[in-house]
Amino acid sequence: MKNVNIKKFGKKFLVGLGLSVFMLGIGGVTYADSLKEKQAKEIEQRLILSKVSKSGLNLISSDEAKDIALKTAEVNPKEVQYIKAKLEEEEDYKIVKGKRVNYVYEVEFLHNGFEYEFDIDAETKEVIKIKVDSWQD
Repeated sequence: MKNVNIKKFGKKFLVGLGLSVFMLGIGGVTYADSLKEKQAKEIEQRLILSKVSKSGLNLISSDEAKDIALKTAEVNPKEVQYIKAKLEEEEDYKIVKGKRVNYVYEVEFLHNGFEYEFDIDAETKEVIKIKVDSWQD
């Protein structure tokens, strides 16, 4: 039978246990922060939609914005790994075709190793910006 130095083993165990607890704590904070961030974004979206509703504007839906982005990129929706659309109220967006852009959907999705980003005017359905990057860099 092999002799085990209990003091040495105990120190290693406690250091390992402390590191594990520390890492779990960091993970917990990260998860809590991301949960709060998600809730904040949901509240922001709700407030923007409420303001739009009161103003009587007719905006496209987030699903319509996603469809416009996918069609513009000529991508099959079934091949997309991830897609999201976020409505933004633009205070200093450029004037497009003589009209100030007030509400923009920012649409992002991943397809075949590339990240696509679109800005779409939520009133006119016009694509304002297109950006494509490799997401494997």
